[in-house]
Amino acid sequence: MKSEKLTRRQMLGATLVGLSAIPVVMETAMAQAAAKPTRLADPAVDKAAAAIGYVDDVSKVDAKKNPNFKPTQNCGNCLQWSTPDRKAAQGGCNLLRDPKVNLVVKNNGWCKVWVPAPVKKA
Repeated sequence: MKSEKLTRRQMLGATLVGLSAIPVVMETAMAQAAAKPTRLADPAVDKAAAAIGYVDDVSKVDAKKNPNFKPTQNCGNCLQWSTPDRKAAQGGCNLLRDPKVNLVVKNNGWCKVWVPAPVKKA
């Protein structure tokens, strides 16, 4: 059985075709995400939010039940915050996924899985 070798031109052509498809795929994914309604995560309704102990206001965190909690911790300064603007009132959480709705959390919320986001150097 004879194996064919790709020439540099063939490889470059295939790469260019593949690269040209990226914007189309990204646009389609963004359109699908935008088509889903957005809803605030609710531990009473969302099992994932309940499982991680999500609270929508850090002032409501029971420090006795959560000994690792510190008042300076919130969703906006957590590693799992998936919204570029860390000061936005609400944003996405990498831990909360729902195929039917875009779940968001409050910036001033907190959960048991809080991990500090890396500090960006100026």
